[in-house]
Amino acid sequence: MQDSDMWRVNVLATRNLIEAAKEHKVRRFVQISSVVAYGNSAEGELDESQPVHADGGSYVLTKLASEHVVLGAQANDDIEVVILRPGDAYGPGSRPWIIAPLEAIAKNQFMLPAKGEGFFRPIYIDDLVRGIVMAASHPDAAGEIFNISCEGYMATKDYFAPHYQWLGKKGPMLVSTKFALRVSGIASKVADLMGNLNEASPSTIMQLSTKSWFSIKKAERILGWKPEISFEDGMKSTHEWAKEQGLIKK
Repeated sequence: MQDSDMWRVNVLATRNLIEAAKEHKVRRFVQISSVVAYGNSAEGELDESQPVHADGGSYVLTKLASEHVVLGAQANDDIEVVILRPGDAYGPGSRPWIIAPLEAIAKNQFMLPAKGEGFFRPIYIDDLVRGIVMAASHPDAAGEIFNISCEGYMATKDYFAPHYQWLGKKGPMLVSTKFALRVSGIASKVADLMGNLNEASPSTIMQLSTKSWFSIKKAERILGWKPEISFEDGMKSTHEWAKEQGLIKK
């Protein structure tokens, strides 16, 4: 996705949706932002008081700008708003964390930066949807920002290990972040020349190299929300879906 497309989808579309919501007298607007709002350089456990940081490329910049649009509507008292910052959402239909990795692994084109020791914060899609519903309906959620993530984190090499197992391949391939960035930069330039998209962009490489995770205590305290689907159960359901879709052999 080009920078202009990210701006159009993440920022202008958010503004248009808020305007439409106000026009139709919608009481509360729930924005699905992202934990990338904290940036890729932050480390340790981050709660909602952590300052945002635009150090992750155009995707991060446009996510921050979209949050600004939402907060601006709140400041004008035009509509109730809630901002959700999901962790690494996975499950059936996930392009970045299920489909694209499986496609790349099948072609022997997948590698993990930071030698697979980056932090991954998996949140199964059903848990995320449940958090969205609670944010939309809970009386105390108005005006708040919530992290919707897992408890703690896991190494990226452990998250992607099942993908290799499903395809009957050994891995993951572990490389340094410097090497991964060099390869990704070249691939992105080639993709641009050919009018294609390199999904393993430098910003994705940096995201997979991060050393941060996200406190969900606020969501637990105010919404009464916490993840219910274990990683093992989430991956089991995802595995069955991937077989049905022909992404892996049955």
